[in-house]
Amino acid sequence: CCCCCSAALQIVVRFLHLALLGAVIGLAFGLVTSFWLACIFNDPCLELVLTFGAAYACHYVAEDLLGASGLLAVTIMGFTMSIIGGRQITRRIKVEMHAFWGALLWLANTILFIWIGVTLGLLLPPKPVHPALQLKVDFSQYLSAADVGWAVVLYLWLLASRAVAIGVFYPLLSSGRVGYALNWKEAIVMVWAGLRGVVGV
Repeated sequence: CCCCCSAALQIVVRFLHLALLGAVIGLAFGLVTSFWLACIFNDPCLELVLTFGAAYACHYVAEDLLGASGLLAVTIMGFTMSIIGGRQITRRIKVEMHAFWGALLWLANTILFIWIGVTLGLLLPPKPVHPALQLKVDFSQYLSAADVGWAVVLYLWLLASRAVAIGVFYPLLSSGRVGYALNWKEAIVMVWAGLRGVVGV
């Protein structure tokens, strides 16, 4: 029982370290970046470089230096920037900023899914016969049929948990007081689409 309590405590401490420290780092980077943006006027190149560099530095500091969640840190930084920093970006540069980040998002998505496709092509049967594509590690000793079954169970569990979360907040989301007024068709799409894309991967 003592070992179970110790393991549970370690899990809680690790979760708080990942979540809270990542959020604090993201908030700090968002505030500092917003302050720097307020000191720049009508300089598209500098504003683009600042937002890109700050996002990269935020992830690096959180994930590699402090062991927190880099993804959560960058997400909180983005929220902070949308609330505070968005007002500091020069009006005529906003279109360029949106185009830059849109192109960067497309490029990152493309690279990620090409990498996933190549990796799965090497791992899943039928395996490639060319010697240059043969892997020295046999992944069958690490991945069993039970693991695949548990992955399906996890996927269904995540789908159900998203449905419950959106169902609980549906009255607020559909009222129009928060964001856009959501209808039931859009709620179904949100449940299904929430496990797609880069974050789900």
